[in-house]
This record gives sequence, C-alpha cells and structure tokens, in this order.
Amino acid sequence: MADSVRSRGFLPAGARRAAVLTLLAGAAACRAGPRRFVRLPLPSSEVERLSAGTETRPGLWLSPGDSVSWDVPAGPACRLDASWTSVLAGPRRSLEVRLAARPGGRELLRETVLLRGDPADWNRWSIGLPARDAASRLEILARDPGSGSPEHSLFISEPSLSARGGAPARTLVLLLVDTLRADHVSAYGYGKPTTPRLDAYFRDGLRAESCFPAANWTLPSHASLLTSTSVARHGVGRYARSLPDDLETLAATLARGGFRTLAVTGGGYVDPSFGFARGFDRFAVEPKHAAAAVTRALAMLDENAGEPVFLFLHTYQVHDYSPDLAAARRLFPDLAALGPQWEQDAGRARERMTDPSFMGWMRARYDAALGSVDDAFGELVAGLERRGRLGRTAIVFTSDHGEALCDRDWHGQCLEWGHGSPYLFEEELRVPLEVRVPWRPNARGVLRANASLLDVGPTLADAAEVAAPDSFEGRSLLADAPASDRVIVTEGPPHDALALRRAQAKRIQRTGGSPSSLFDPAMRYYRMPVEECFDLARDPAERHPSSCAESGGPGLRRATDRYVASSFPGALVVRVPAPASGPAPAKLWARGRGGAPALRTFGLASPPTLAQVGAVAEAQFSVGPAAAWVAIEPRDGSRALEVTLSGAGRAVMPSGRPVAEGSGKWSDFAWAGREPLPEGTALFTLPPAPRSSASASPVPGDVAARLLALGYLRGGPSLSGVLEPLPVTRRGGESPLAPDEIRVRHAD
Repeated sequence: MADSVRSRGFLPAGARRAAVLTLLAGAAACRAGPRRFVRLPLPSSEVERLSAGTETRPGLWLSPGDSVSWDVPAGPACRLDASWTSVLAGPRRSLEVRLAARPGGRELLRETVLLRGDPADWNRWSIGLPARDAASRLEILARDPGSGSPEHSLFISEPSLSARGGAPARTLVLLLVDTLRADHVSAYGYGKPTTPRLDAYFRDGLRAESCFPAANWTLPSHASLLTSTSVARHGVGRYARSLPDDLETLAATLARGGFRTLAVTGGGYVDPSFGFARGFDRFAVEPKHAAAAVTRALAMLDENAGEPVFLFLHTYQVHDYSPDLAAARRLFPDLAALGPQWEQDAGRARERMTDPSFMGWMRARYDAALGSVDDAFGELVAGLERRGRLGRTAIVFTSDHGEALCDRDWHGQCLEWGHGSPYLFEEELRVPLEVRVPWRPNARGVLRANASLLDVGPTLADAAEVAAPDSFEGRSLLADAPASDRVIVTEGPPHDALALRRAQAKRIQRTGGSPSSLFDPAMRYYRMPVEECFDLARDPAERHPSSCAESGGPGLRRATDRYVASSFPGALVVRVPAPASGPAPAKLWARGRGGAPALRTFGLASPPTLAQVGAVAEAQFSVGPAAAWVAIEPRDGSRALEVTLSGAGRAVMPSGRPVAEGSGKWSDFAWAGREPLPEGTALFTLPPAPRSSASASPVPGDVAARLLALGYLRGGPSLSGVLEPLPVTRRGGESPLAPDEIRVRHAD
C-alpha cells in the first residue's frame, strides 16, 4: 500500500556504473523476443481511471514524497515499465525507483527517472532491473526538488515487470463494426463484394449463420457483450447508465489470464464515461475512420511488443455511412450512386430525406463504408503479419446490432431508417459473428443454431485458455454448438420491446402497441401491434405474422414471462392476460412493510396512472390486446406485501390454484419457470437471482456532442410506468406485515 517517505542519498559512483551496465544488459534481454509481464497491483482504494489526451488508463496519484511499494519474489524480471501524466505537474518532476533485498534490506538499486514529455498526455518510462536471486522490495517515490506542492502530483499508470518469455505470445482481437447487419456482409450472401478481405481471412474459421444481440442499440448491447450478461441482469437499458461495478468484464477476465488489455473505440456510447474502460490497461478513443483506429491499435501493439495482448477494436464508420474514397470508387465506379455531398456525415444527409433517391444513396454509402472497414481490416492483418503476430492471433468479428434501411414501408412511407426502435425486425437484429483461432483448427464451418453476442466473452476466454467467470451467461462457440432449442432474447430499450427466438420461431412483445398500426407523432414512430409472431423458416422477411399460439407456442410465451420477471428480482409479478372483449381498466393497490413498494410495468397499451400515499402505492391501468405485467418490489428487503387487485379477473397462483384472500408466504407464489403459467391473471415470483444495479453516468459535454452527431439522444420517453419507492413514516391503525408475508385482500 502507498505510504509517504522521503528519498535519502544515492549509490556510490562505482556501484552506479556497475548497476548501469547490468541494467543495460537486462533491458536488451527484455527487448529480445517474447516477453512475459506481471502487473504490479495498486491499492484498490486509491485506484482511479484518468483520461489524458484521448486515452483512459487506471492508476493512482502520487504527491511529492508519496510512494508505492511491492514485495517482489525472486524471478527473472529484467525491466520495470509504467506511464505517467499530470495536468498539475510542475516543471521539475522525477521519480525515484528503489530496489532492496529482503530480508536484510541491502539496496540493489536506486535510480532517478527524469520525467520528460507533455504532462497533459501519457508518457511511457522504463528502467532496467538487476538480476535477483531472492525476494526484494520495489518502491516508486515521487520526487520534487522544488516547492513540494501537491499541485506537482503525478498520476502513475500500468506499472509492470517484464521478463523474457518462452513461447511466442498470443494475441486476441475483438473487431466490432458498429451498426452492421449480417446480410450486407458478402459471406452472408450479399450480392456486392463489400468484405473481400474479411471473407478471405475467415474462410478457414467458424461462422454463426444467425447471431443476435441482447439489445438493439449501442450502450446496452456493448454492456451485454463485454460482460456476457443480459440487459435484465446488468440494467444498462436506459440512456446515461453505466456498467455496474459488480460484474466482471471480458477485459478483466483476460487481464487475470496474463493478457495486456488494450482498446481503441469510436467513443460515443462506447466511451469510458459508461464504465467500458474497466479491466483495460489502455482505452483510447479514436472517432475517425476505421483506418485511423487500426493505425492507433498497431502502435499500441508496438509499445507492448512480445507480450500477450487482448485488443478490442471498435469503429462507427458504418454507423456514420462515411466511406473512404478508395472503397467508394471500388464498389461504385459512378460516385453519383452515393448522392450529392456524400462525404458529409449522416446527420447532414437527413436534410434530403424527402428526395425519392435518398435511401438508395444511403444504402450505397452504407455499403461503401463497410468496404472501407474491410480495407482497414486488411491493414490490420498485414500489420499483424509484419510484427510476427498473425499466426498466433485469434480474431472475432461481429457487430452490436443491425440497421434498418427502409426495408419496409407503411402506406408508402419508410417505416424505419436506423436502429433502437420498438419494431425489432431481423434487419435491426441479425449481426455477423465470425471466429478464427489458428491453434483450434477444428473450429471451422458454419453454426446453424442461433448464437448470441453473450457467447463472445466465453469464446474469447476459451481461445485464451482462461476460465470464464460464473457470471458469464453465454457459452463458448469453440466448445459445443448452441442447442437447437435455445431461446435468445433481445431487448428494445428504451422503448420497451422484446424479441424472443427459439430455432426459427420468433415472438415480438411491445409496450404501447395497438390492434392496428398507426403513427404516433409524440414518439415519431409507427405503433406496431403489441404482439407479433413469425415463422422465420417460411417467412424470413417477416411480412406475414403467424398465430402466436402456433409459432413458438407456450415455449416463447413462457420465456417472455420468465425474462420480464427476471428484470425484477425480489418482486411479486402480476401477469394480466389480454381481455377477450377489448381493453379494460384495472387497478392495483399495494402496501409494503417499511414503505411504499416500487411498481414497474411492461406491455401496457397506454401509460399507467401511478400514485403513492404513505406506505401505499397504486396503479390504474388499461390492459390492451396482449398480456401485460406489473412488478411489485418491496423497498426494505422484507419481501412483505399487502395486495389488492381489481378489474383483471380472478387471480391464480403458479400451481393454478385460485388466490385466496388471506396471508401466505413468498414461497407459495414461487414459479420455477419450467412449466407454463396457468391461463388467466397469475401472481408469481422467481427464485432469487443476481441482479446488478447500473448507476447514472454523467455525460461529459464532448461525449454528448458525439452522441448527437451519431444520431442518439433522440426519441421519446418509454411508456413503461415506474413508481420508485420513497421512505415514509408508518401510519397508525395499519396491521403490521411479517417478513416474507404476502397478504391478499382482494384479487379479482
């Protein structure tokens, strides 16, 4: 742990010369061939993440006189590496590195490191270490020959010890092309040669024919991808929410396995502001085209030459419909196909949406932008080969969601251009997923069963031969093919919609739908039916909805119940079926033990009316043409509730037994999820399950500007009702509730 000390004295001149010769020999040995490295752990209570320039790194502040030290076992380490920055640093700044034998304290090294560079950016420094045949104490001390003012503090990041390695180091690359639908990739059957370099590389790899994200827009989809957890689990389903601290990320998993973790992203919703830098040693934001991101990534690899590396490479170039000239000319020799002023960003292009040729231009720009990314991928592969890494590099190529390109119209009007809507049709959801692992030659061919982006984390961990954490919900595609009857769920927050798939059966459940579609000027969306089902084997374009009683049947309806309830662990859930005679009013009254419970709804045809008086919460709502759910969450952890429900028909328990007035236990309403819930209004709970809590994330001004440029921060509020609990004083005259008691006063 860090403590404050002051430097005293230096080694004699002769000893210094001998140490310098030893250090030079050690540094040369470290530079030759593969290297292993060990991160020096920093005090967890003092670790921060700091952004300097365009890069975020973890580390800690050292004021003049502060030090941080480690007990280092005997070993072959021959170099100490780290980096520094400080917008506060004064003109005279240095570090002192001390190495002393333990026990006994014989000093092996005392070296002053003069820090040169731009204090507003990251600067690397390193020092050679003498040979050690016994345990030692390593210390880094901040020195300031001047005033000693804390304004001269330094931020130290990435301290690690390097040693010569054995086998050549492996490299893992996760290449994510934001907003890329699978059916515009040549390998997935697209008619234009948009991806020749990607196709050539992954020809000897593994391709998932059908892969789907956990959400249909960038923030929650990346949260799921990088933690291998559902949106219901991590809770990053609304604007300006950040990744929960209690979920292990893919980067942290691979760091634990000895990989240096590097990221180059386009920022926006993949910015450190939203928690995505956790687990990464270096997290850079490069908002320019994919070629610039590849150049930045290769430079990072050079700075970590010989080390095992995990590289997350993300680009918005396709999202921006922003091609480079070379790719545009290759795919469209007549550049008029891209429309006027095609070099401008997609936001400016919206000014021409009324032109009949508009979507033709945008599709051409989309394809040309993908061709540009393919060119950049070629540079990445060539760069890896020049550095001698390619033969020991595993690459996963995918996207976070697809993109609607006016694939369907409504009365002659474009239904959707973009993503993040409540429609959840395949063009917005089906993404490419290709994997190549040279040291796993059997991982080849085409996976026909449905894959999920939750599988990316376990697959990369498997390729790295690192144990995946128990929190990962996906499965490695290198181990076994996905089960044919697997159910995959995609959320459409913040518009409250779900798409569920099992094999070729698909069910879409929406909030605020209606029996017939209509345009909602407040939301600027066409209201689609609240419930739609499709047989994708017969109707892959989703033009002809099938009966939800037949397409997927009870299995997908049961999965809908379970997923909705899993979003509300510790809640009593009321599922109200669609009334036979059209929308009908209903009312729910609930009292908690220590205060009013929270009420949350999904699937209602119109926003509920919510109220709270003392310890009582009340919801008045209308159930429309499909089932709806209301979750009642006790606020104090006691799982004690008193409930009255009227206007929803006679309620039943998961067993099918009618809910009787009187008291019961929480366990009386438990549903295992294996059998369908009974018909009618059902009251049920799920077994306790982990649920993380996403926190609000302050969005810096530059990030907000980037989000606006990307077309985010638009659209109306969700129709899902939320009544958050407030602490209240218990009123007299109310019969107290016992912990774990569910008291039903009325349920019809």
